Amino acid sequence: MPVIPIIICSDSQEEQSKIAQRVAIDLRVVIEVKFNQLAGMLSQYPDATIVTSWLQPCAELKEIIKLTSLNSTPLIVFIRKFNINTFNILPDPEGYLLLPSTVDCEFETWIGRAKQVRDNQIKLTQEIANLEQKIMDKKWIDKAKGLLQKHHGLNENQAHDALRKAAMDNGLPMVKIARNLISTLQKTEQY
Repeated sequence: MPVIPIIICSDSQEEQSKIAQRVAIDLRVVIEVKFNQLAGMLSQYPDATIVTSWLQPCAELKEIIKLTSLNSTPLIVFIRKFNINTFNILPDPEGYLLLPSTVDCEFETWIGRAKQVRDNQIKLTQEIANLEQKIMDKKWIDKAKGLLQKHHGLNENQAHDALRKAAMDNGLPMVKIARNLISTLQKTEQY
């Protein structure tokens, strides 16, 4: 079974060591890194969970949040000077856990929750991408229907039926037929 470590990064070596000791009790596989080593370690262990502790929000912490978001890595951010402005300075905690450092916890529980939060964020991102693709596909189909109506005198239902029939006859998605039609008609209009 592959080793899936917990990577700990902090702006304070003392704080990093304290967290590493607490995490090691529950989870045993802990790697402590400096900020400038984090990206390299994350590429070496893409399934890791990141635990950070920072005095307050800053550019480095924002960079860690961005890096873990891009890599779909679970992230726990502890802030030692946690206040209402913490929420205003950092990106919305949609894919990571943002906690005051005073939270006393079993890390196993928080690690599991961080993974759930990241998985939910990934799922929502995929759903949004699918919906955006459906909207784009509908735009292609609507444009192709409009061109069929314009060039062949069809009404909207007839144009839709023609696209659907062409898609079934050719074993292609309707959006592919629509794109091909648009491309063909645009080329013939150029001549």
